[in-house]
Amino acid sequence: MRFVRFYAIALLVFLTIASFDATADDARRGGFAEIADDLELSEDVRVRVREIFMNAWLDGRDRVLARSESIERLRALLTEAEVDRKAVREESARLSEIEGEIRQSRLDTLLDIREVLPADKRKQLMELQESRGEGVGSGIPEGCRADAEALCPGRKAGAGLRLCLLMQRDRVSDQCRAETRERLNR
Repeated sequence: MRFVRFYAIALLVFLTIASFDATADDARRGGFAEIADDLELSEDVRVRVREIFMNAWLDGRDRVLARSESIERLRALLTEAEVDRKAVREESARLSEIEGEIRQSRLDTLLDIREVLPADKRKQLMELQESRGEGVGSGIPEGCRADAEALCPGRKAGAGLRLCLLMQRDRVSDQCRAETRERLNR
């Protein structure tokens, strides 16, 4: 019983941090003016890209709300006196699905933007995203990616992957542990 309660508390702390990180990431990604300045976009292209961002935001706000609600349901499940493992797993799967939809929407937005950008700016955008840690496979520390592939095959990035790694923390590499600890201490 203590063991289950310990994992429930650890998962609750992890979800709180993960939801804060997701909110911070969403705010950082919203800095369009900074990205447009870095890419030296023309005013015409800026207007078209802003339209794409606005449409994506309007389309995605329900998913973001659903993600927040799912995180809250997980927190509630984990604070119950008796942890219902099946319910936690089901909610975690729902959360992973929602986060997958959000990632897909972000990818669609990126592809829409790609169509608007001149070829030289496309390459610059990809380089800029990678330098900011926003490229494919982001969301977990670099040192945990090999562990994620080995320990959680087929699991998409997001809370589900972080939960999978947390549940197998005794098997993750020292590098992953160190980078995760560093990220939490920021």
